[in-house]
Amino acid sequence: MLKKIALLGVLLSAGTGVSAFASTGADAENIGVSTHIPTSELSLERGTGKPSNVWNVKSQGRYYYSGQSAYNSLYTNYLFTGDSWYTVSAKNLKASSDTALKFQAYKQITFSPDKKIGVEQTVTGQKTVNYTLNGLSSSDKIYLEFKSPSHFEGYIE
Repeated sequence: MLKKIALLGVLLSAGTGVSAFASTGADAENIGVSTHIPTSELSLERGTGKPSNVWNVKSQGRYYYSGQSAYNSLYTNYLFTGDSWYTVSAKNLKASSDTALKFQAYKQITFSPDKKIGVEQTVTGQKTVNYTLNGLSSSDKIYLEFKSPSHFEGYIE
């Protein structure tokens, strides 16, 4: 009888852990994006070297991302460099009658607020937008912000 009670307790604990994990998995689908703005500044939290968070599109190729967020903006995990123009693609994975996806490109400026590049893009549900960012230098560091609510996938090259 004691073994049955102990087994029941283990099963209930396991069930609770699984449901807790499932409820915190909202960001589990995010690939290549997070709620943090990318930076190339020295990080003292994880050592004394610069983090490897710059993606050179010219040498490393296309960078894929996907994500969803109900309440926070999502940012690409890397600053993109290496070219004077980029092709950006984003598909809104929400239903056609749902909220439009809005996203904006930025150029990182040292000691100043980051500068918006081009216009904010709006993509209705189940549609894809492809556009070109140009007028940049190959050393400029750019990133994308996806405003909430969002559910999307795409790439930059």
